[in-house]
Amino acid sequence: MQSYILPEGGDPLDLTKAVDSAVKTLILLLAGFTPMLLAALILFMSRDDTFETLAYSIALLLGGALSAWIADKFYKIPLRDFCGTLNLPIMLFVIMAAVFWSISGCFLFYGSELDGKFPRYYGNMGVLSALKIFGISWLTPVGEELLYRFSIMNLIRQKRKEPIVNASAVLLTSILFMIPHLLAGTDGMLSLFLFGCIAGFILVNTNNIIYPIVFHVISNLTNML
Repeated sequence: MQSYILPEGGDPLDLTKAVDSAVKTLILLLAGFTPMLLAALILFMSRDDTFETLAYSIALLLGGALSAWIADKFYKIPLRDFCGTLNLPIMLFVIMAAVFWSISGCFLFYGSELDGKFPRYYGNMGVLSALKIFGISWLTPVGEELLYRFSIMNLIRQKRKEPIVNASAVLLTSILFMIPHLLAGTDGMLSLFLFGCIAGFILVNTNNIIYPIVFHVISNLTNML
């Protein structure tokens, strides 16, 4: 594997390198959210919110793909290195963890306010509802995991394995993951932060972006059932 931005064994407290990583993180965030801003502008000008959810989901996917391309092409973080062979027991564990998180997290963080907290599309299923489910449960998770876990988290981690580096990467990307959701009106600051920590923990221990994506997909899908 080629070296990432910081040389292996470099000082994580080096100010110059920290600023360099911060600038590159900002570039990845701008790349990730530019399609979202364009989608918002188009929807505002058209004054038609019929496909709003799907449009934002597609925009998130495009943003995640763009940030992953930048990380791969310019920051020497090869996507192929994080798409290795899948392990069936690990995959089953991730799926069960996602289901457990969705069910327990709903009751833990929302309690008696759970009813009506999440959208229910299956009661009046049509083409539009199916597209919303597809966007929220598939397109959005892929885009967000490519942006936060693959691009930004690996930018912070570099190729280093020190616990403090991995912990810092998990915490910082979880905060970055939480903030846009809160600005968009999503409830549950703690649950969003913990969700990001779990997804980051999965990536740190597997070095395969497919597992956090599956965790995110199953979690979103379970929340809508």
